[in-house]
Amino acid sequence: MKVTCWTWLVLAAVAAGAGCGDDEGGTGGAGPGGSGGASAGGGGSGGTSAGGGGSGGAGTGGEGGVSDGGAGGEAPMPRCAPPDPTLADRDADELYAADEVLRFDFLLPEERWAELKENARDEEYVEAEACYEGKSLGVVGLRFKGGYGTLQMCFDEEGNLTCPKLSMKVKFDEYVDGQRFYAQERLNFHSMIWDPTKLHERIAYGLYREMGVAAPRSGWATLYVNGEPQGLFSMVEEVDGRFLESHFPGGQDGDLYKEAWPVTDDASYYAERIETNEDEATHERFVAFAAALASAEGDERLAALSQWADIEQLQRYMAVDEAIVNWDGVTTFYVDPAGGANNHNFYIYDEPSSGKFHLIPWDMDQTLGASTYFGQVPRWTEAPATCPAVVPVFMGAERVRVPGCDALFGALSQDPAGYQAALQALLDGPFGEGKLEAQVDAYAAQIRAAVEEDPLGPGLASWEPAVARLKSEVPILRERLRRFASNTPLVPFSFTAAGVNDFEAADAVELYVGTLLATNNASGAVQGLTQDAPLSGAQSLLLSFDFRDEAYAWGQYVYFTVPLVEGSVDVTPLEGVRFRARADAARGLRVDVESPAQSNGLSGVRHGWDVRLGVEPQVIELKFADIALPGWAIDQGLDPGDDVNDVLASIIGLAFSPEMNGVGANGFLGRGEADSGAVVIDDVELFGPTSGDP
Repeated sequence: MKVTCWTWLVLAAVAAGAGCGDDEGGTGGAGPGGSGGASAGGGGSGGTSAGGGGSGGAGTGGEGGVSDGGAGGEAPMPRCAPPDPTLADRDADELYAADEVLRFDFLLPEERWAELKENARDEEYVEAEACYEGKSLGVVGLRFKGGYGTLQMCFDEEGNLTCPKLSMKVKFDEYVDGQRFYAQERLNFHSMIWDPTKLHERIAYGLYREMGVAAPRSGWATLYVNGEPQGLFSMVEEVDGRFLESHFPGGQDGDLYKEAWPVTDDASYYAERIETNEDEATHERFVAFAAALASAEGDERLAALSQWADIEQLQRYMAVDEAIVNWDGVTTFYVDPAGGANNHNFYIYDEPSSGKFHLIPWDMDQTLGASTYFGQVPRWTEAPATCPAVVPVFMGAERVRVPGCDALFGALSQDPAGYQAALQALLDGPFGEGKLEAQVDAYAAQIRAAVEEDPLGPGLASWEPAVARLKSEVPILRERLRRFASNTPLVPFSFTAAGVNDFEAADAVELYVGTLLATNNASGAVQGLTQDAPLSGAQSLLLSFDFRDEAYAWGQYVYFTVPLVEGSVDVTPLEGVRFRARADAARGLRVDVESPAQSNGLSGVRHGWDVRLGVEPQVIELKFADIALPGWAIDQGLDPGDDVNDVLASIIGLAFSPEMNGVGANGFLGRGEADSGAVVIDDVELFGPTSGDP
């Protein structure tokens, strides 16, 4: 394994990277027609030129057309058909209800496109001609967009792009006042680089809307720049004033905030997060909302919340949030270096007609996975004995505040019957037996050809197994939700440092919820339980996997981690780790300890051992005295110098990473090739001097 594969794990996992930030950049540079100009070559009536002057002159588009002149000797630039004036004011429902993948083209000088890519992290608009299904939309603002993990971390230290594609945003009225497209001012195109199925956003947003929660509409589009394909994107409605007009008719003039929460009486906090009415808003109502929650005690908290929010709407929102396992959403309060805690990936709207605040979801690409880094974080309905309480996530690299300590969630949890009713309504409705599976099939059929043709996408060989895995996990998600709806206890699976960990009482749902199984996008894996020749007792842990290449070398990985129920454990008095194992064939297995004392653990630079497995069962005994960093990390000079004693004094879990067979010296398996296999594990123990044989 090389460091590049774990660099991608960092991108997929780090909490700060999951959001898709949308702060508007500046107006950017001059457009394709020169300084601020929409035309550089006589584009004809209502048209714009995409070609520059120079030797050979600029061509002239027909009426409403686009010039394809360009410098003499250059290949002509693609051109759009005359515009359809009705596109400006059509109902956006028509756009998002399309049962096909739509096409958008953007035309701009090659040097401007190169500058835009080079300065992508600036998120500044440049002028471009937009075309929809071949018809001109006029001059628009075009820029890249994203959060930490979908934009900022897509570049290495030298500024080289490391992600296959970047999300983009179009602003239709950036250069032409009042210009609209399906009554919208902006449109988002999300890269979906962390969604191997390319289905998450469409499904998740749809579930919110089916439960009566205002949520962005979405679809899919393929993008082209100067005729060059950029691949398949998720087309997502912008949450702005036009969104409010569509989703809150008669109440669209209120204050919209992004990632603001009722936690402070400091009006400047809300002012920094306002999205509409920036010049007029006083934020007095948000301040009063926070004060009401802070002052309410005991049974008064729910009543206080009901004065400011629609309780039933909140319960429906949280029911969907639970169903899709939205680990990076409104319930996740990341602790910052100063000790504060902030949640993200949502909007909140103060609707004047009802006098209530409404939650609006955002950024759904990492939803619908049964296995996450957050299995040991108590749910928002569970209040810890003392607050604030903090739990480590991402192998200890980040910490989150337990959501049950939050005043709003504490108040909402006082109506468990209402919340369980919302969960049951979801189970009886769009999350019912077979419904989500049918939706997955329908949407997958809709985008299959676009996935196959995407030059920057995963290809069908990786996408089809990812879709199959999503379908296979839907019953797990549904059963998980049933237990919450019926108030049936669900204890996330974990290991204990105090004895032998077998899998006799393990439950498939609790195994998914408590552990984390991660792979590179192209590969796939499933954790489960097997009664077929178990290593001990009636059943053992089964890790099944399918390694496939990424576009970059050494990009394949499968990573499975189990937390310790005790939290952080000092294992220095112990001798090591012991377990039973076998594999489908002779193959390597990397066993690591998880600890927040490992400063580069998210990049795979963790202390552990390399083990060789075969088809015959064996007892593996690993001594802490022999623990070491992986050889590839040492060879590449990536040893961060962590004190191994500090690591062993703060173990929070164990990780198992099967290694692939058949990879070449170049870091690839080979075009179209895969390495499919399995590892069986049982009787895992942190053993000491007095421990007996397994």
